[in-house]
Amino acid sequence: MSQTISIRQIILFLIYLLLFVAVCYFLYIAIMKVAQPLLLQKQNKSKTPVSVDKSLDEVMEYLTKREDLTLSSPSATLTKEANKISSSSAEKVAISAEVVNSSGVAGVATALADELKSLGITASVRNGTTITEGTVVALKTKAASYKDTIAAKLSSDSATIRFEDLSDDEEFDIRITIGK
Repeated sequence: MSQTISIRQIILFLIYLLLFVAVCYFLYIAIMKVAQPLLLQKQNKSKTPVSVDKSLDEVMEYLTKREDLTLSSPSATLTKEANKISSSSAEKVAISAEVVNSSGVAGVATALADELKSLGITASVRNGTTITEGTVVALKTKAASYKDTIAAKLSSDSATIRFEDLSDDEEFDIRITIGK
């Protein structure tokens, strides 16, 4: 009993093989982005722990910007695998934020606080005592990884955004004062 393999079957096999290799390559890149600081730490034999500040979105953004990688559909599989890596690779640090409305526009601080909450940040809102120009974002060192995310959320709402360091003595890890 002899079986013949059609050209269509060969082409489908090659396409599936190519997709499998591409997904494996994407996973390799994602894992190396997470593991690289840990490997460097091991090589340096340092006793201080290395924090992994790359979120899943940053890893995905890096992978999609690579021009040498082209892939059409396995992003859903990659996202599932990267979520597993992301959730198991680094401890989540509790971050708290205070959003101060000094813009004179009702609801602006509450809307931003809601967006911060969707990122897993505990956020509270209060009104400022005076109306200020521009927006000031003060961050403690442990919240520095949120700088770009906060800037993106504020970029359309505020003409000027100024970033400052926040003292470790402060109650909150992030203080955002929204001005007009």
